[in-house]
Amino acid sequence: LHRTTRRVTITEEGERIYEWAQRILQDVGQMMDELSDVRQVPQGMLRIISSFGFGRQVVAPALSALAKAYPQLELRFDVEDRLVDLVNEGVDLDIRIGDDIAPNLIARKLATNYRILCASPEFIAQHGAPKHLTDLSALPCLVIKERDHPFGVWQLRNKEGHHAIKVTGPLSSNHGEIV
Repeated sequence: LHRTTRRVTITEEGERIYEWAQRILQDVGQMMDELSDVRQVPQGMLRIISSFGFGRQVVAPALSALAKAYPQLELRFDVEDRLVDLVNEGVDLDIRIGDDIAPNLIARKLATNYRILCASPEFIAQHGAPKHLTDLSALPCLVIKERDHPFGVWQLRNKEGHHAIKVTGPLSSNHGEIV
């Protein structure tokens, strides 16, 4: 810029800098437009993994709707009841129940998973109703092994706090729909 006491004018070098800046801003604008177009239309392969029961009941119907909404997206959905090394196995998204998350992963809570303890009237008539949570360890229970939880240990909460109760029973599985 060339300054006098009465006015400011742009120099020849200033004109060239201004023209360069205009081109740079225009290129940045075009780049942003192209990137926003890519982000608005998901496409390519997306590998997703979840547990059997939750995957079948919750994730699969949601993925069906996602596939209809974005036909350019190729979905590969696997169900596993084992912990998977997401990086080494090329998995993009693991939808799981639990909170055992490796520190190198980014996790977001989607929902709270509540379990309800229940027994049939016949079971109560035969074994009696438990008075305390610790009584469950002496009763025959249906036991499930989920991916990142110890087998046969129920994590329970009540007014007194959190309890880890070891249970056993005549039927156990790693698949919730079986028990």
